Amino acid sequence: MREPAPFGKVMGAFLVASIAASLLAGAILWLLFAREAPLSAFTDTPAILFYALVLGFPFAFGHALVLGLPAYLWLERRYRLHWWNAMASGAVVGVVPMLIWIGPASAWEGIALLLIVGASGAGGGLVFRLALYDLMRKP
Repeated sequence: MREPAPFGKVMGAFLVASIAASLLAGAILWLLFAREAPLSAFTDTPAILFYALVLGFPFAFGHALVLGLPAYLWLERRYRLHWWNAMASGAVVGVVPMLIWIGPASAWEGIALLLIVGASGAGGGLVFRLALYDLMRKP
């Protein structure tokens, strides 16, 4: 039987994953909505990523605590946490609150928004898995 991860290490991995998800969402939005070529707007990158972190981190961490923690506990109890189910769970954690917020009826109009938060959630799930296994490594 596997030894469960200590709660502090799980919360640290959620913290790192929330930071990564908010930065990834900011980078995706910046690449999609930049009016100029990305190389000419490279000087704006630190400010854009800072605003993405400040504005996106509370939402990403809230999603991680409310939906990600139960999903992790369920996956840990029943399955081994692989990179693909961590990414899938992260995408669901990102998409479900946004789908509830915009409403299922208007989901086709906001499909780009759902794809952006799904991609950032999947990236956050992958970072969570990598951070957790890095924290659990024995020195």
